[in-house]
Amino acid sequence: MSFVHPLLLGGLAFLVVPVLLHLIMRQKPKHLLFPAMRFLLKRHRTNQRKMQLRHLLLLALRMLILAAICLALARPSLFSERLNIRGKRPLAAVLLFDTSPSMEFRVGDKTRLEESKRRGLELLQQLPPGSQVAVLDSSSGGDWSASLDEAQQRIADLAIQPNSGPITSQIRLAYDLIDRLNQQISDPEAKLLPFLYVFSDRTEGSWNTNQVDGLVRRRDRLAEPKPFSAFIDVGVDKPEDLAIVGMTSRLYSGNAVEVAVTVRALGRDFEAEVIGLVDGERTAHLAARVAAGDSETLIFRKDDLDVGMHQIEARLVSNVVPLPLRNVRFSTVEVKGKRRGLTICDDPNGADVWNAALESGEERAFAVDAMSSKEALALPPDELLKYDAISLFGVKSPPDELWQMLSNYVAAGGGLAVVPGKEVDYSRYNSELAQTLLPGKLVKAVGPGKFRWHFSSFRHPIIAPFQQWLTQPNIDFVQHPRTAYRYWEISPADAITLVYYAGKDKHPALLERRFDRQKIRGRLVMLTTALDSRPPRWNDYMESITSFYPVLAHLVMDYLAGNAAARSFNFYCGQSVVIPLPNEPRFSRYTLKGPGLEGTDALLPRTENQDALIVTRAKAPGNYTVLGGDDKLYGAFSLNVPSQEYSMAKIPADQIEALFGAGSILALDDDTKIAEAIESRWQQPLDLLPWLLMALLILLALENLLANKFYQHKDDTMEKTSAAEPKALAAAGSEK
Repeated sequence: MSFVHPLLLGGLAFLVVPVLLHLIMRQKPKHLLFPAMRFLLKRHRTNQRKMQLRHLLLLALRMLILAAICLALARPSLFSERLNIRGKRPLAAVLLFDTSPSMEFRVGDKTRLEESKRRGLELLQQLPPGSQVAVLDSSSGGDWSASLDEAQQRIADLAIQPNSGPITSQIRLAYDLIDRLNQQISDPEAKLLPFLYVFSDRTEGSWNTNQVDGLVRRRDRLAEPKPFSAFIDVGVDKPEDLAIVGMTSRLYSGNAVEVAVTVRALGRDFEAEVIGLVDGERTAHLAARVAAGDSETLIFRKDDLDVGMHQIEARLVSNVVPLPLRNVRFSTVEVKGKRRGLTICDDPNGADVWNAALESGEERAFAVDAMSSKEALALPPDELLKYDAISLFGVKSPPDELWQMLSNYVAAGGGLAVVPGKEVDYSRYNSELAQTLLPGKLVKAVGPGKFRWHFSSFRHPIIAPFQQWLTQPNIDFVQHPRTAYRYWEISPADAITLVYYAGKDKHPALLERRFDRQKIRGRLVMLTTALDSRPPRWNDYMESITSFYPVLAHLVMDYLAGNAAARSFNFYCGQSVVIPLPNEPRFSRYTLKGPGLEGTDALLPRTENQDALIVTRAKAPGNYTVLGGDDKLYGAFSLNVPSQEYSMAKIPADQIEALFGAGSILALDDDTKIAEAIESRWQQPLDLLPWLLMALLILLALENLLANKFYQHKDDTMEKTSAAEPKALAAAGSEK
């Protein structure tokens, strides 16, 4: 409770006046002499009790009247600790704005962000004098503003940020700001009341439910008073939108790329056009007719691309485009022609099936060279580095020179597959030089028997596709599982076992060597069963009844050739991008070209021992290129709006109320003032003056009524007593 004029409460001292009046003006008892004294004394005691009760009642009423007058003059009001938008006590208000791309959705002439900014500025005008204000957005931090004008300017400068995350990521910062501010104030009565106001469209991408439990714990650790939170929902319940929700690019042999663009409609049917561009040149013009709630995939192709990096763009042209950032999609691909593979073997005839498997498949084909160890050693070191991956296939006795050459190749970033043959020279495979590469020592040949694969996990890129294949009974090698009859037992040293043979010993079937990535950039994978086509065969992998053999060959060699790394050309806004650099040439500074880059943001410095560039300044969606000091291309990548921004569905209210409390979500009409909406939902400070004046009038009327009744000159009580006296005396005489 607070008072406008607290000094007037001193008037409560006048409560002693009615007490003095009561003592001075009380009536004296009358002495009556009657024959029947016992009856008269009894009546006297009864009358005295009634008189005392009436006087005490009047005394209490007069004291209440004086107390009501003093309280009314002091102007008391009941104060709510939960909310005080337009009260007198200053607030610590944190305004958190969602600046994700979905807030660009336009209704009429306003985007959702513009509506949030309007509501935020309106709220600032209602805050009590002396309030502290902090303005945050979902993509960056902030602090308490020095003045209300600074907070207003901060709100006015807010803009859509493609790299914006969920607003839950910034709520912890809001709690930290409130905690830090109130810790600076030692007097509990002087602490500012904390309030958090969140402005968002409430789409799925704006709220990360996994962060709520941690935020609840952080909020509960805050000192009293706990912050009140209001979620201002500026979203649209039934949006109408057409957007590009996905784009994939596939490379084919013959230097061709095929692009699939997926368009989705919300709210109603749409007709639009999709324009496809490759390297800035218009390649396709496709018509899209999409029914409400459905998606349509449009495909275009570009042939005869040059070897190197190529950048693709798909644009949606529509007469209704409420979300521009969702109507464009970017992609970067690298055309290498056919990838080059080298098979080092003792007998090319034994590796013919392996090489044929690698050369098959239009999209993933290798151009494979096969040569002996002696021929491979004759190659210049630079020539060896031109191969995307190398297979050491069935070589019985690799010389140390070959191991050294392969070690240099792997250290420089190459991929090596080791497939031992049916006969090996243990001393060559288990030598000190060989063991710097291999994942372990050869122990012995195990078999004959029937040994099938058992997966240790599905996280590795080579093994991950099997997780889905094993659930599809129409896959041929799932219907007919493959079996090894013999294999080499390996004693792993520093390796990751990707697949082991079922059984209690769990001997590795496929394993990868662990390397120190600071020293060795490449990869090495080893299979433990012989895969050559000459009899006797050590497995049934090559039987034509299944596609297991070519699938296995491609999975291993694709991984070693760095095929998985091709996905790193395409990122979401907000992610860091790593650009590997070639050994030569290298420059101290590179230039980044792309949307929204100016001045120093376009410069990428490189330290002396740095093998890759880390790009963090690219934030806007678009295609980017990295140029060296010689103005040649050394890298390229694309950024797109995060996938969660393509969903306009609203998150359930209970997920927000789990943190902010029941009824914390406000959806405002255009004509509704934000302060009025908050007041209608949460109680405001109540001015008690009108109620005290009404109570004072009632008390005065009651006091006057009772005083007139109790102090009237005619004593009705005594008259009634005199009238009853003869009968009472007669009754008393008869008793005697």
